[in-house]
Amino acid sequence: MNGTLKSSRHQAVRRLLKERRMLAGLTQHELADSMGYYRSFVTAVETGQHRVTIVEFIDFAEALGFDLCAAIRRIAKR
Repeated sequence: MNGTLKSSRHQAVRRLLKERRMLAGLTQHELADSMGYYRSFVTAVETGQHRVTIVEFIDFAEALGFDLCAAIRRIAKR
């Protein structure tokens, strides 16, 4: 199941991104606007309907101000 939308690592990515958004005090719409995406994109990521690419993950990290490398290490431990 590695690499699928249901994998434990993908679920960790989703949890991390939602957690960081909430800690930043942003709505999905506000985050999407800051990234240049539609709100439905952020919703799809957070609900597991969209597999996050590395480029998108970098966009999230920049928009939410978290350490990309630390986040990847955290997810890799799962």
